[in-house]
Amino acid sequence: MKKAFVWAAAVALTLAACGGDDSPDAGSKTQATNTAEVTTAAPDDGVSTGDSSNAGTSVDAAPPGQALVAVDGQDFAFELPGAVACNVQEGEFGFSFRIGDNEITLGGGGFRSDSGWGGDIVLEIPEPEGEVGVTQYFVDLAQHGDQLEINGNGLAYSGPWMMRPPNDGSNPPPVEAGEGTLSVTCP
Repeated sequence: MKKAFVWAAAVALTLAACGGDDSPDAGSKTQATNTAEVTTAAPDDGVSTGDSSNAGTSVDAAPPGQALVAVDGQDFAFELPGAVACNVQEGEFGFSFRIGDNEITLGGGGFRSDSGWGGDIVLEIPEPEGEVGVTQYFVDLAQHGDQLEINGNGLAYSGPWMMRPPNDGSNPPPVEAGEGTLSVTCP
């Protein structure tokens, strides 16, 4: 019960921390914000985003106190902590990171039980490329937790991601975003 509460609190704090009114410039491919860099890569640029058939293969580790995400042709480097302290243990984790003043946020929380992993990982991008609303990329650990790797204070994921398009009031359903990777290393 305590693990479920910690996970729920981590996700709630991460999502509540989203805000800020600065949005990425639609015309730029790279945006530097408070020492974090976001790069939009072309889909066929050769960037490895993982392969679900290789569950358990290693993802390049993020430096201590940072997180790296590659999903949907975009690469994100998070160097600033969010509202939830980074904590990775063998059977549970919680973390949050941000770029700038919450222009882009990353958060996750999960726990392993006898039936597998529970929790999720969420990347939020407010008003991407001038669109109205927030785009969310997420991993459902109940379905894909077997593709998590925990090694000491580091966590890695390589596998399928989903995407919730910006909600302009029409409440669009999630769609598949393809394969992606995540690496988090706690300080």
